Amino acid sequence: MYSRAKRADAKTASCGRTERFFPLIGSFNVFLLFFSLLTFTPVIASAGGEVDELKELLKKMEDRHQKEMSEIRKQIEAITRKEKQKRNHPSRDLKDRVDKLEKQVERTHPETGFTSPKKWHFDLGGELEFEFVDTEAGAGVAKPNAHFQIDQLYLYPKVRYKDMALFSADIAMKTSGSSIIEEAWVRFFSTPKTYVEAGLNDITIANVPRKTETEILIESVFYRDDDMGLRFGGKPYDWLYYEVSVTNGFVLLGNRQVSEDPSFFMLADRKNLSNAADRPYTGIAVGFRPHIGPYGKVDILPFYYNGVLTDADVTLLQGIPGYTGSINDDEKQRYGFNFKYNYSDLSFLAQLLFAEDGALERRGWFVQPSYRIYENASWQWFKAYELLYRYSDLRLDLPEIVSNTLTWDRYQHVVALLVSVFDYTTLKFEYNFNGENTGGAEVDNDEFLTQLEVKW
Repeated sequence: MYSRAKRADAKTASCGRTERFFPLIGSFNVFLLFFSLLTFTPVIASAGGEVDELKELLKKMEDRHQKEMSEIRKQIEAITRKEKQKRNHPSRDLKDRVDKLEKQVERTHPETGFTSPKKWHFDLGGELEFEFVDTEAGAGVAKPNAHFQIDQLYLYPKVRYKDMALFSADIAMKTSGSSIIEEAWVRFFSTPKTYVEAGLNDITIANVPRKTETEILIESVFYRDDDMGLRFGGKPYDWLYYEVSVTNGFVLLGNRQVSEDPSFFMLADRKNLSNAADRPYTGIAVGFRPHIGPYGKVDILPFYYNGVLTDADVTLLQGIPGYTGSINDDEKQRYGFNFKYNYSDLSFLAQLLFAEDGALERRGWFVQPSYRIYENASWQWFKAYELLYRYSDLRLDLPEIVSNTLTWDRYQHVVALLVSVFDYTTLKFEYNFNGENTGGAEVDNDEFLTQLEVKW
């Protein structure tokens, strides 16, 4: 009894003490709450500011990321365009290699023409030149009225015997009804890189791809016609080739015009089929094609030709006012060099030529840059456009006499746009600024020419 009563009294006393501490505990909790608010309120406020800064930083990082991704997308699109252009527009070097391989395949496995019973394979190509010509109506111009004309119709027969022989000819037919065999030659290959040729063909220095219908001044004067004789040539290395020739040589005739209009003739070398000089006209040309890797292709061709004038040449020269040579001055020389450079869509041609005919000295040169401004191989029509400029110059050591056009110095600017209508068909727009030092009044004979050239 006692212990139970004693425990009850103790419990009652304990409850009383606890009740007395409740106000103290409540006060302590309030104090803790107040202290916590005082302590952590600045921290919370500070944390709120840092969150705002963090949000702003994240926004800036997101903006920068979007900008960088946009730049990356632009770069990817640019690379994709370039790759697509490369597929549609292969490099000029690659195109040259493909063309070379195609020609080799054609020679080995011809798919056109026919084979004769004697096992020679015959092909026939051709070319039509339809033109519109408008020449300034100056005094002395032969055809001042603008007109259409068919310049020439060409036929190009070629006959091959395996890889051992090739016969080729150029037959030009005029609207007047006349026909001219401009070339006719046969070439024998002792090895794939060595040949012997006989017949009527261009001289080596005439291998100049002028591209325009308008002829180069020194081409018109010195090597527009073909020469009859023998040639020996070869290509012992990829960077070296040569040709040696023994031919009739040309004859001097003053009947080569400057451009399409047949007026203001120049003293020019013309075809000589029978009236050869006392000794053959000999020539040598050695070409160099150094390897320059990704920087394009270079071709340098120095040349030298030597012969004597015919009696008719000497007589003609002595009849030109200002000529000082005697009847014994009959030496004839041509020397200089050709230069070609190609890099992608850029082409550059140049030539320097010195000529001596008896006591008459002449010099001529030209430069011709051209640039293919656009090409799309996947197009069927109007697939390529090329801009071209050429400056030609021809000087004689004769006093200019206004009444004798053979004594005039000449210069010419040609500006052209060449449009590839489709394969082997070209539309040419050319303007020729023809200049002459006449010793008197100027000549108005500038010329605009449009030509449609169709090859097959």
